[in-house]
Amino acid sequence: MNLQVKKENEREFSFIIFFLYLSTLCPSILAIMTAKVYNCPMDLIKKLIYQSWHRGTRENDLLLGPFADAVLPTCSMAEIKAYQKLLDHEDGDLFAWITGQRPMPENEPMMRRIQDFHQCR
Repeated sequence: MNLQVKKENEREFSFIIFFLYLSTLCPSILAIMTAKVYNCPMDLIKKLIYQSWHRGTRENDLLLGPFADAVLPTCSMAEIKAYQKLLDHEDGDLFAWITGQRPMPENEPMMRRIQDFHQCR
């Protein structure tokens, strides 16, 4: 085997091992690094994940953060825009809708996905 080909294979293998190691530390890394498949701008996804984990209340952080980590990188652009619009609501309203204390608005398509996500966990 050619020495150059062998070095390239070793680099590729090292990258795969490193990538797998990172994905065990932070599962959302795998989704974030593969998000280009869905033609979504990474900066917007990162921004929404950050906003989901840094809401005004810890309760909403724990409801929205894991959902954003797991689901946003696999969403279409329309779903991402709907989630971005959803984050504009007040924390009290979001908490009441997600927990079922108040009926959720009909025009919020991502709200049902958030509820389903937490019912399955």
